[in-house]
Amino acid sequence: MKISFYKSLVEEAPLSWFDELGYAISNWPEIAPGELFAERESNEEVILARRLRDAIAC
Repeated sequence: MKISFYKSLVEEAPLSWFDELGYAISNWPEIAPGELFAERESNEEVILARRLRDAIAC
């Protein structure tokens, strides 16, 4: 028996959980480098430093 996992299934489940917990969900194209609301300088940056600093400061 072969079970297939789809990228969307793997992504949508945790996004749904975080949404239920009250987290703000942003789509990659909205915060991608070069965009108006970019939150990283390159796609190699895994951690969103500003968000992390803001969360630690609370």
